[in-house]
Amino acid sequence: MRVGDVANFVALVNALVFCVLAFAHGHGFLNFFSAGFQREGFCVSFKETAFQSHVLSFYGDAVFAGIFWLLARYKSGSPGFSYIEKSITGILGHGCGHLYVYFKSESFADKPAFFRKPEPAFRAFVVVFFFIFWYKLLQGALIESTPRWQIALHALFHSLFHVMCVPGKFAFIYVQTVTLVMASLAELARSKKDRFYDLYALLVVMPIGLVGWLEAGACDTMLVHIGGHAWYDWTIPISMVVYYLACQRVQRSESIKAE
Repeated sequence: MRVGDVANFVALVNALVFCVLAFAHGHGFLNFFSAGFQREGFCVSFKETAFQSHVLSFYGDAVFAGIFWLLARYKSGSPGFSYIEKSITGILGHGCGHLYVYFKSESFADKPAFFRKPEPAFRAFVVVFFFIFWYKLLQGALIESTPRWQIALHALFHSLFHVMCVPGKFAFIYVQTVTLVMASLAELARSKKDRFYDLYALLVVMPIGLVGWLEAGACDTMLVHIGGHAWYDWTIPISMVVYYLACQRVQRSESIKAE
């Protein structure tokens, strides 16, 4: 078993355990997560401002997506970079999802998105928006060889389930669980695994789920004062930057040895 296999398995189990405990908190069976996280499903800082956590998430995701897009113009096709390249639109879409959350009323935290307004135009918009959101998110999470029709089917199912069955306070839990579980399983099923597979699992896939515990447990005492959920969102592209730098170092070391 490779190091990457262990890291992906840990990420898979971690996501499932976190989901169960967060669900238990949301229904009053447990009470050791932060009160703010339990109430809203996110750690939300600087409410009623242009620097609220969901807006900060959008700002960060948009900036990092732009940086990765520019980087892809020069590094596309280089070893290991495909992991980052396929995630660009997913990162931007993730940010747009937070922008949507920012503009919705907090009074709907206990309602699925589809039932927040009765107008058909609004409901059609919600379904289309979340289908695009899930398609781009899963496109980044699944391996490159996954057929587009399969990604579309997964996106259709999760978008409909999300908007019709998942209350706002469980949205983060649902998105994290589905994304990490599907990403971990897809990575574990890869037929070709190399050092870049190991690095990606250790530096990107596994840390994302671990930060979820920090947000849930330390929201009221720490994170709410410094940006809240935005730090979770920023962990994703920041971990990709660390992964990219690690890949560059590995390549330089191998080039030196070859000489």
